[in-house]
Amino acid sequence: MVGRPGEPKRPLFLRQSVRSDYCGVYSTAMLLSRLGHPLSRAAALRLFDLPQKDRDYNGVNLDGIAIAVKHATKLRHIRWLFRRRFHFATVVALVRRHIGATRQPTLLWFGAVHRRSGAPARHIALVVRVNRDTLYLLDPLGRPPPSRRPFNVSIPNRLDRHELLPAEGSFYGVNPRMMVGILRWRPA
Repeated sequence: MVGRPGEPKRPLFLRQSVRSDYCGVYSTAMLLSRLGHPLSRAAALRLFDLPQKDRDYNGVNLDGIAIAVKHATKLRHIRWLFRRRFHFATVVALVRRHIGATRQPTLLWFGAVHRRSGAPARHIALVVRVNRDTLYLLDPLGRPPPSRRPFNVSIPNRLDRHELLPAEGSFYGVNPRMMVGILRWRPA
């Protein structure tokens, strides 16, 4: 949480360049900030032993994220739960159960597709809220969220499972045919 003295604290937000693969690094730092362990951009990069710029970097692996969260916190049983496809109702139910049990956001790993170019990628963002129809993300690829709003991207449910789910507030869509991962843990 960050803020000037006397001002309300707001969640740390680290924005990612569209030319970098640091979404996992910055999303992990935003999660740790929400868990009471704030990290600057430089500290987030040091957590994963990364330089500020690395053109050959292809993103942090998911085990590396779980290890970093474990070492920075007192959380237990940190693990990724995977599903073969991004079935919206299943993802919502799993995330809702986790957020309900921990009262904390979590990381979501999913297949993203650039809406204009069609370029596929893997992406990680912080899920901060969920309801039956929408996942709300603090996404390093989105713009900084307006004050008093904990999210900057939302993924609403769409009935047609064969089209991209729009990521409102960003330039990508979510591919429902690609694997999805949810970081889960138990409080200490």
